[in-house]
Amino acid sequence: MNTRSIIFENFRNLGISDSKQENLSNKLQLGSIDREHIGGLLDLLGGNNDGKSNGLDGLVSLGEKNLCKDDIPNFIGYENKIPKLILQYEITTQDKILAIKNVENEVDRDSKDIESNFTNKTFGMFFTPDSIDNCKRYKSFNSDEECKEYWQNILDSDLYAIYDYDEQNDKSKRRPEIRIISKKYNFVFFCSTQTDNEFPKSMFCFMAIRKNINEIKHSEHAIKINCKFFIHFDSKTPKNCDDASLLRQFLKEDFETRTYSSKDIQPTQPTTQKSESLCYKAILSFENDKTIYRTTLPKKETQHKYADSEILKKIQDEFKQKFMDWESIKDYANGKNYEKKSCIEQYNLIVKKYKLIENTLHIPQFVALYNELKKLFKHLESEYSKFVNITEFIDLESLQTSTQDIDVIAKAFGITFMPKIILYKEQALSDKDLESSGDNLANSAFFTMLFKILEVNITDIQNDLKSAANKRKARERELDKRCEKINERFNALYCLSDDVYNFSMRLEDNKIAFCMEKNNEAIYLKQQSTGFRKFFNLFFNFLYKGEIGRGDIVLIDEPENSLSIPAQRDLRKFLKDYGRKSGILFIIATHSPSMLDITHLDEVRIVKALNSLESSEIENPKGSLIINDFSMLGYGESDTLNDIYKALGENIRFDETKLIFVEGIMDSNILNAYSQIYDDKDSNKLIFLPISGLGGKGDLEASDNNELSFSLEQKQKAQNLITFAKRLRIHPILLVDNDRAGKAMKQGVEDEEKLKNDLSVITLKDIFENASGAIKNNVYAIESLFSKADREKFGFDTCKENKQSNIVSSVFKNTENLKEKLSQESKKNLNELFAYLVGLKEADE
Repeated sequence: MNTRSIIFENFRNLGISDSKQENLSNKLQLGSIDREHIGGLLDLLGGNNDGKSNGLDGLVSLGEKNLCKDDIPNFIGYENKIPKLILQYEITTQDKILAIKNVENEVDRDSKDIESNFTNKTFGMFFTPDSIDNCKRYKSFNSDEECKEYWQNILDSDLYAIYDYDEQNDKSKRRPEIRIISKKYNFVFFCSTQTDNEFPKSMFCFMAIRKNINEIKHSEHAIKINCKFFIHFDSKTPKNCDDASLLRQFLKEDFETRTYSSKDIQPTQPTTQKSESLCYKAILSFENDKTIYRTTLPKKETQHKYADSEILKKIQDEFKQKFMDWESIKDYANGKNYEKKSCIEQYNLIVKKYKLIENTLHIPQFVALYNELKKLFKHLESEYSKFVNITEFIDLESLQTSTQDIDVIAKAFGITFMPKIILYKEQALSDKDLESSGDNLANSAFFTMLFKILEVNITDIQNDLKSAANKRKARERELDKRCEKINERFNALYCLSDDVYNFSMRLEDNKIAFCMEKNNEAIYLKQQSTGFRKFFNLFFNFLYKGEIGRGDIVLIDEPENSLSIPAQRDLRKFLKDYGRKSGILFIIATHSPSMLDITHLDEVRIVKALNSLESSEIENPKGSLIINDFSMLGYGESDTLNDIYKALGENIRFDETKLIFVEGIMDSNILNAYSQIYDDKDSNKLIFLPISGLGGKGDLEASDNNELSFSLEQKQKAQNLITFAKRLRIHPILLVDNDRAGKAMKQGVEDEEKLKNDLSVITLKDIFENASGAIKNNVYAIESLFSKADREKFGFDTCKENKQSNIVSSVFKNTENLKEKLSQESKKNLNELFAYLVGLKEADE
């Protein structure tokens, strides 16, 4: 399954460092990005002050690529934390991995060098006494100079560099380092990432050894560097060397935009060969009072020979600055020679050459001349450096190179890597808004927007409304012709029915009306469904303009406001269905249980304040995190959420349904999906509700005689379930896996006098104890009821390893024509399970 999510790190009260909890995370799962499954609906819930609004604001900030000081956590001791928002793509299906790797292979890694920034740079490299002694011992050298000559020969070859963590087994003790690699000599220099106080401008090498390239950690990610290194053993960096902190910073930034070892960017490690995965991220952070945006997408560099007007101006401004600097140092040039000419003559020659090319666009000519000027200044530096401050020379060659992301997501999935994320603020329209007098036309928001779409001057329309009838009729025909484009796009986007809608204009004496027809019959907005009216508003606000499309995200805050309960349900259905058809993901922040569907709880995400949890793993936790797997039992105290849980239960029609509680959202998704296609006309419809696991270990055990422990957590879970069921006035039935945790729950409830009469626990083994065939001895979890081919087809074989159970099972639940896509073996096992559950009698009947 290929997925995307958004990660909050130290963003206001979301994802605060060191506050992660079991069942909660700083990751908002957005679902699948596979072509047939992308889009749909997510419901974002949260109690008062839990941070639901911060979640929406974070999504908007990511879309706008903009963060500010107000996004820094407002907790004591956290003032220096860096707010980050990360859009993450995880690719696990082999066909997409292969497609992406083919795209990446088109980019030669060796071409991803830092030539444009460091070609003419020379950095000092200082070696520690220990590294020198090791070299002498290994090479049997007698002097430091022999080591220097040996290393310098290696450093003069083609080099590659990488910033990474060392290889200590204890992760807590790992430290960052820079590896400078020579592939030619199979040699690596290990350098410090820190600036040393004694020689801040040099690289500090603490170890230099011969090592095969394939043995060097992450050598495949090393970047080719075309700078030079000058070895020195004294603490003072030579004058002719550049500041190595530039190189250290560049490599650190490159490290932070990768997926292999950054603290911010953890890779998705495959659990098995089959579970190989790729991970790409967009990272938005607020550092040093500015917003920084970077991605881990592969890059492509393009060399430009010719400048555009913007680049040309930068070049001209730089030369003007250097000519001004010359005025400050020209007196120090008197009597000095450079390259067989006086420095004054050399400078005048450079100026003369510049005037000849000043308005050309050929960048290499400017670069060559600029380097001449730089050498002249360097030649005189010892004369003026103590007396005159000269602006630094910039890297003019960098203007030749532009680096672009290669959007492998677009190539593999047909959606852009960075989606458009829009907060939709509805401007509700009524039939009254679709009419206007000529005098008030310019004040009509609807007609102003409509004529902008139609590319018509509103003043011309006002004049026509005062004209003769024949002229108004001619204008009508013209506007109707222009409306054909709107008709075509509206019908294409409103893809939920086969109805055909047409729009036209009617111009009367000083009056204009926008008219609608459905299948050639006149209609009015007030007579249409809530879903249609919402779409109509959405379409004319921004859908027509093409502002959003497949893969994009639309945020809606409390869309239920002013809507009746039936209208809320109608709107929810429209958003979900339209999102699935169009590939657009709608995320609604809501307080209303009527905007939720009890059989689609996989769509629910909850923002939860950590200090409201019933139990916490750490003392005084800060901020809020996100629950991606909904549980009917809730998570601690929250007045708003408790109202929702209560309302969800009260919305169930028990004359039409039978509730079965299951361990988690995956079981709920799978069984609710099959409930829709299970054939048993005389049975109540089964609804499966998740309780977020049993607690305790779920390891499979070969023997039934192993001692089972009914933990305090499991006991509390059972008591909470009984309390919730009593509120609904039902006897709860809990279906559990045939693993250690499931067996412990069943035995523990049956051994507790206060529990066994109020809760029935059934294991899968109980149901299939008398079954025939292999299933009898191989049933351990719901996914084991599927044939091997179906487990692979729907992703059940690897989803738990990849921590994608929610998304994989959600995709399964939304699969069209599911019955036809299941094997006979899977349907036989599921039918047996459902027949058993349908036949159960509640204890209180």
